[in-house]
Amino acid sequence: MRKSSWQSALLDKRLASYVLGVLALFLVLSPGPARADGLVTQTFTDSGSGLTKISTDFSSFNTALGTLQSISITIDTSTSLATPQSFFDTISVIANGQFQGVTQACLIAAGSTIPCTINFSTTDTNSSDLASAGTLPDIPFSVQFNDSPSAAFGTSSATFTLVYDYTTPRSAPEPGTSSLLLAGGGLLGLVIAMRKRVSLGHGQAT
Repeated sequence: MRKSSWQSALLDKRLASYVLGVLALFLVLSPGPARADGLVTQTFTDSGSGLTKISTDFSSFNTALGTLQSISITIDTSTSLATPQSFFDTISVIANGQFQGVTQACLIAAGSTIPCTINFSTTDTNSSDLASAGTLPDIPFSVQFNDSPSAAFGTSSATFTLVYDYTTPRSAPEPGTSSLLLAGGGLLGLVIAMRKRVSLGHGQAT
């Protein structure tokens, strides 16, 4: 007994719904579009004898690259006295810019010129700062060396490092997802075509 055309159509629809449901389940369980992570690093180093200030301007973030996630900043500084003093000397290093005047100090013992080495490091994820990093013409940083009582500085140096950490969403589907969709669509079309061929064969036989 041959099935009616509406029964075959109903079975085809049920089969199509089943295959599409399986595909949807795979898509839900598969990971979403991956994000490409990127880093932009800028470094500046300067040194000299008798310097009391070292500064630089870093380029702003290029928003065409993606979405800025964080800004990491490191400043490594070192300074010393030109000649030993007969008294204790306090050297203070003031970091400006993103550090907003953070100060650290070290004590030089009498009769010594031992270098005063100080490190500043921070990671900024503040949303307003991240937005400003993409609009400012440049981003200034500086360190200032002070001593008390007053004495001449020897060699001073500073290395500034700024790192932009950003992500770029991928708008195109993952290769695995595209292959799955193509394979599922092809399988659905093949099964429906085979069912129709079998139905036609049964109809001719009857």
